[in-house]
Amino acid sequence: GVATSGSWSSGGNLNVAKQAGSLGADTNAAATYAGGTNPSGTLATTELYNGTAWTVSPQTLNASRQYSGTIGSSTSMLVVTGNTGSPTAITVNVEQWDGSSWTEKANVNTGRYEGIGGSGTSTSGMIFGGKEPAQSAKTEIYNGSGWTEVADLNTARARVGASTKGTITASLCFGGFPNRAITEEWNGSSWTEVADLNTGRQELGGAGVSTDALAYAGHDTSTPTDLALTESWNGTSWTEVADMATARRHGTTGSGSAQSAIQASGETTAVVANTEEWTVPA
Repeated sequence: GVATSGSWSSGGNLNVAKQAGSLGADTNAAATYAGGTNPSGTLATTELYNGTAWTVSPQTLNASRQYSGTIGSSTSMLVVTGNTGSPTAITVNVEQWDGSSWTEKANVNTGRYEGIGGSGTSTSGMIFGGKEPAQSAKTEIYNGSGWTEVADLNTARARVGASTKGTITASLCFGGFPNRAITEEWNGSSWTEVADLNTGRQELGGAGVSTDALAYAGHDTSTPTDLALTESWNGTSWTEVADMATARRHGTTGSGSAQSAIQASGETTAVVANTEEWTVPA
């Protein structure tokens, strides 16, 4: 991987402003957004993106939730654990989207919420970090039928970013609460600390794989400031690249590749509906 020279552009707005939902996508041309929260409460709604506009699906999550982990693509994604409206209402429930409906799948071993990292596919994926409500270092692997707890992160943390297109043998976890710059790399059996982000942050988004990833948006508690900063990972170090148009926190954990990613929703002084698309020219 190499530091990307892409840019962010505006996409279509969500139908409802919200934050802390789950977003599944392989590229910025197709995405599914589920759940989240706004002043009306915790949501179960599903919105579908075609690269231009969002459409509200008649199919909703079986259980409303926010701050869940997300694994997979726009047509095959898992919404994993999260909370149903308060920090103490943590669910272990998992639901799978097949492109047309939601189905309950095997529960996780440890329920958690608030910035859970997720990588892989809906039949071979992993989650890490979050809050239980204490900050968590736990990692769980999914094989399509059940969850297995494996080696912990070296540093317990919530509100992390992840290489969402990573695998169960090669993934990244970066940033996190409180204002972490730490990056850890998963090799299939353990986590190893590697080079830090240039700007420590929490409540950020992420995309890509373990050798070619993006970290974007988030919140710097030392200032305090919502961030538009984007950093690109080349397998060795992070490099600052083009900023987002809208600084935000509590967006989706993000999804897509380091060449074609998408971020929707979030919070500035209020929850927002806007979408931004990251593209690296061919």
